[in-house]
Order: sequence, then structure tokens, then C-alpha cells
Amino acid sequence: IEAQIDGVTALTRKQLMKNDYNLALDMGGALIAMMSMIGTIVAALIVIFTAYAFISVRIGELALVKALGAPGHQLLLSAMIQTGFVALLGVLIAIIAIWPIEASLNAWVPNVAVNFSFEVALRLGATTLLIAELAALIPALYLQRVDPAQVFSG
Repeated sequence: IEAQIDGVTALTRKQLMKNDYNLALDMGGALIAMMSMIGTIVAALIVIFTAYAFISVRIGELALVKALGAPGHQLLLSAMIQTGFVALLGVLIAIIAIWPIEASLNAWVPNVAVNFSFEVALRLGATTLLIAELAALIPALYLQRVDPAQVFSG
């Protein structure tokens, strides 16, 4: 096309898509990246608070088990397994929900390309599990210092 018509530039489909992508980033990419970062931080804080609260609510139960003679490493393992199970359940629900949400968005707003990556979902899921386990460590380690006699004192 360029050889036949002077003053015309022809692009391949791939080049055109790359140019459109770069234009979109120039127009609002920084704002989208900033909002994505804020959303990620808020999501991490929610996971941290939920994991912390999940184990904190069970401190009395775990302290009772400690008072009955369970070793500290078993209590820590129990707290970590419970938190991991709940976080994993949330990750699985999110991964299962990817395809219906993507199909719904594509049907509702057909002019906007929506594509959720399964690999990104798995990476975020692994990060969520790590954050939840780290957040559960705080109350679980506190439990190691709890005096079992306090459980029976009321």
C-alpha cells in the first residue's frame, strides 16, 4: 500500500494494536496504574485484617488447647492451616468467578475489551495466601506468650 500510494502509511494489525495500546496508556495509563495500585493496597489490607481477625477471635480456643497441653508449634501450625484454608477458599472462589464475570462484562460492554488472565489470578492468589499467612502470624505468635492459666480465670 505504501509503495502504491504516496504519503500513506500502512500498519499491520499488530502494529496498529500496539499504537492504540500506547495511545491509551498516554491518555490515562498513569491514572489507571495508580488506581490499580490503590486497589491492590486496599485488597491487601482487607486480607491482612481478615486473617488477623480470624485468628484473634480464636485466641481463647487456642489458649484453652494450650492449657490442656498442646505444644506451641502445633498451635502455630493449627492457626496457619486455618488461615490458609480460608484464604485458599477465597482464592478458589475468585478464580472460578473469573470466567462468568468476564463473559458478563463483554456482553454488557462489548466495545471495551475485558480479559482476565488466569496466570495473573494465580499469581495474585499466591500473594493473597502469603499475605494472609503473614498476617496470621502476629496473633499466633502472641498465643505463644499467653499464660494458659488466664483461660481458666475467666
